[in-house]
Parts: sequence; structure tokens; C-alpha cells
Amino acid sequence: TGHYGMELWYKEIIGIRAGIKSWNNFNAGEIQQNPDWSLGGSMRWNFLGIDYAYINNELSPLQYLSIIGKF
Repeated sequence: TGHYGMELWYKEIIGIRAGIKSWNNFNAGEIQQNPDWSLGGSMRWNFLGIDYAYINNELSPLQYLSIIGKF
């Protein structure tokens, strides 16, 4: 397996990210799994932040939403 991704920020306020997890084929193609990929975004303002992520998993897509406060 390999994990690859990138994240870009604009003025430390808005961020976007993407990634992929690739799978190897075992025993000449007996076990084969599609790669998982993900997309996400972030917003930061003063002490408040919001993060969102979407992960396209073969079994079921996942979504995460986080609210962050810095004290």
C-alpha cells in the first residue's frame, strides 16, 4: 500500500486537501481492492476553525465534520 496526498492553504484562512490510498494486488489478482480516496477542506478565523473530510471507502463512504476552538 501507498498513501499519497497534498494540502494547500490560501492566506492561512482556507485550506483544501486530497489524498489516495492505493492497494497492491496479491497472488496474481486473487485479491483486488479499489483505492480509497479522500477530499477535505478547512476554514480558520481568529480562534475558530471548521474542518470537513469526505472519504470514499469501498465498504461505505465516510464524512467527518469538526469544529475547533483555540483558547
